[in-house]
Amino acid sequence: MSSPRLQFALADLLDGYQEIKVDDSHGPFRQALERLSEGTPETAAGSARIQLDISPQRVDVDGQITGAVTQTCSRCAESFDQQLDRTFRQLLLREPQPVGDNEAELELQRGDLDREDLLGTELDVLAILAEELQLSLPVKPLCTAECKGICARCGALLNHEECHCEPEIDERWAALASLKLKDS
Repeated sequence: MSSPRLQFALADLLDGYQEIKVDDSHGPFRQALERLSEGTPETAAGSARIQLDISPQRVDVDGQITGAVTQTCSRCAESFDQQLDRTFRQLLLREPQPVGDNEAELELQRGDLDREDLLGTELDVLAILAEELQLSLPVKPLCTAECKGICARCGALLNHEECHCEPEIDERWAALASLKLKDS
């Protein structure tokens, strides 16, 4: 795949439609993937498809990112491949929205959350991709939903071995435990 153009001068963006495809062979996109990959950045892989719908008032950016990066499980601390699959939409307004002097507060509506003003003289699609890549990762990555984690006392990886630690009894409940032993 040839290197796609990812930066555009706003003055050169004419009304119409443009599609951009980028994959991990494109250096800057590859670097954005590698920044997310923990431990082994060379295993990062992915691609993105971006559609720009350009009008005099705004630029609609629709896209999809797919791929995988290496992450560390937050329960067991083992590395795993985190799959990426994110569809996104951003509305970039060419003219800043006027704010009235009389308004003390402005309540945001749900539709306002995906809109932002196009500031500066360029549209940087790579910056949008880097942001969306970051948003595609979970806050607490897990290798599997069933991950058992690590024993806090002996350090056993509970996905691979069983822990043989005696259960801790909170001293406040020790009297109840002794009642249970009397009934047996």
